[in-house]
Amino acid sequence: MAGMSGSTARGTGQADLIEVRGGQEQPTHFLWQDRIYAVREVLGHWTGLREVWRVQASPGRCFAADVYDLSLDRAAGRWTLTRTPIPRTPTPA
Repeated sequence: MAGMSGSTARGTGQADLIEVRGGQEQPTHFLWQDRIYAVREVLGHWTGLREVWRVQASPGRCFAADVYDLSLDRAAGRWTLTRTPIPRTPTPA
């Protein structure tokens, strides 16, 4: 798997290969950077050249969920992560 250091916003021309698990209806988990992320909520789903699922997911219950775009290329039979969260900046108290 291709890895990235830290969480960054990804452009449309960049994507990391990922493994996705779940039922036929929607993804429930994905493996990225050697971590398993649990899908907490599906925020959107659309089709075009690829099937895209916008999900809110986290790498565990103790971690805050972020938004990810999981793209399925059915012809190639592979999933890619095409959008990852923008790093959070602390807000003043």
